[in-house]
Amino acid sequence: HQGAYWEDMDDDWDLLGETWSGYLEIGTSGIQLTENSDNLAFLYIKNFGASKVIVSLQEDVSAKYLITIPVNGSVHLRGAAGLSAATNLGCDEVFVKSAAKSQIEWIIAKG
Repeated sequence: HQGAYWEDMDDDWDLLGETWSGYLEIGTSGIQLTENSDNLAFLYIKNFGASKVIVSLQEDVSAKYLITIPVNGSVHLRGAAGLSAATNLGCDEVFVKSAAKSQIEWIIAKG
């Protein structure tokens, strides 16, 4: 099933838990997509909603949402994972929000 998590499979590959549609509902409050401060290796976000989505690569409190994803648009970034501190791009926090309800799908690889 396309919305199943590996963790939801038992030893016989039967589905045990809830499934996920693959979309994240977002609104006017910033939603953090990352859970740790490891450097970002790769980021992909696609906007499936009816409103543009804005993205920040800074902590939400002081965030500047400088990346705009139009309706049906997407963005992908290659981050700084594995680079030295001198070349670190500082992409360790990812927040998204929208002026109205929207939906995104996203993939993040941390390094």
